[in-house]
Amino acid sequence: MVIVVASCGGGGGSEAGGGSPSVETVSAAGARTLNLSWLEPKFNEDGSCITNLRGYQVNLGLSRGNYIDYRPVLLNELDCQPNGTQTSCGPVRACHYQLRGLESASWYITVQAYNTRGNISRHSNEIIRTVY
Repeated sequence: MVIVVASCGGGGGSEAGGGSPSVETVSAAGARTLNLSWLEPKFNEDGSCITNLRGYQVNLGLSRGNYIDYRPVLLNELDCQPNGTQTSCGPVRACHYQLRGLESASWYITVQAYNTRGNISRHSNEIIRTVY
């Protein structure tokens, strides 16, 4: 089962790497595992191109906006493929990540991008998924 989540990208800090990813889908991949998919950000808040993206932080919580765990994910740990959209900063890629080892609960999840300087974006749109 796949849940399509409304896209609401953009935003973030003015430093490079400030663009927020936009979570697109989350699906059950077996017991205590979810597959996440998001669009890679291409622009900083000031409109400049992101040139030093390093990875993402997947945030997990048990209530809206209250994240009790996070998982850093480097770009080379992801399956990111062009989604057919082209911007002035290059092609947009859809990134996929398998979130494993979750306890049975309703999880609130966001993704944040970070760059080589350690700057981190605002949170993506929040999704909720119940793991049984």
